[in-house]
Amino acid sequence: MNYTIQDLANLSNEKIRQLDSIAHNLANAATPGFKAQYLHIRAAEPSRFADVLQNIDHSQGALEHTGNALDVALQGEGFFAVQTGDGVAYTRRGNFLLNAKQELVTDGGMAVLGEGGRITARGADVRIDGTGSVIVDGSAGDKLKIVRFAKPSALKKRGDGLFVDPGEAAPKKAEETRIAPGHLERSNIPVVEQMVAMIEVQRTFETYTKLIQNLSDLDRLSTNRVGKLV
Repeated sequence: MNYTIQDLANLSNEKIRQLDSIAHNLANAATPGFKAQYLHIRAAEPSRFADVLQNIDHSQGALEHTGNALDVALQGEGFFAVQTGDGVAYTRRGNFLLNAKQELVTDGGMAVLGEGGRITARGADVRIDGTGSVIVDGSAGDKLKIVRFAKPSALKKRGDGLFVDPGEAAPKKAEETRIAPGHLERSNIPVVEQMVAMIEVQRTFETYTKLIQNLSDLDRLSTNRVGKLV
């Protein structure tokens, strides 16, 4: 098959998108609860832009013991519900803290939601137990709102480890999801696999770049020869 410079440029752009996706995964390998994202490029004629599909891997990450009273990890399907400026969002990132108003918030400052709404915990000793209850000075308060989805693939990924439901994910109560207090879920990024993928994609991108340069040189040479004959 003969490739034009534009064909190779289109293919190069696809590889750039893949590199960006892999780099994003690797940059978040140490981010609690981060879910890997993968780009799948559907084959197409080189003269056309290929369909690029993004897939989020919602598989469980390993648990890491921290001993922090407000750290919690989910075991099984489900998400913590948080309040953002644009509505409710969902996350697996359970490194919570108390703000100046003694509200339970994410490390990004968003309110963590309980079954009764925002959670306020005023006391000297605040922790989260294995039932998801916020314990304040020995007394159980509100429980964390844990939501699972019948179609998690329908969730849309935002920044800061957040997901939003566009209305197609079908939320349900996460009755079988267990809570591990004093733990955080690590990312599910296969670091070595992603590093190998990055090298392979970089090599392919470099090949396309060299081919573009070669075709440009041939075009320039042909133009010069035609100019001399005229």
